[in-house]
Amino acid sequence: MGVGVMIREINITSSTNETNCYIDLTKELPGSPKTYNNLDGWHIPDGEKDDVKIICNINPSEKKKAMYISISYCEDNAINNEECKKSSHTLWGEAID
Repeated sequence: MGVGVMIREINITSSTNETNCYIDLTKELPGSPKTYNNLDGWHIPDGEKDDVKIICNINPSEKKKAMYISISYCEDNAINNEECKKSSHTLWGEAID
């Protein structure tokens, strides 16, 4: 992307909306600083990657389950949290358990 990002939230939902895992990274963080450049969120610098584990309760009798993942983020050079919130983007993906 050419810039670092501030991850704001991660939401995981099943195709039937039965499972909903959500983490607000402006309040809860997976072991990294809560702020960067006066912005709240999980900072991932340009060119780096990081992992986060989110535990969802899924019915073990279901062999496979499609999950929709959305990640809300803004660039780490936003002026303040309001700009970050207004200019946030959402990535969508799928996972099969």
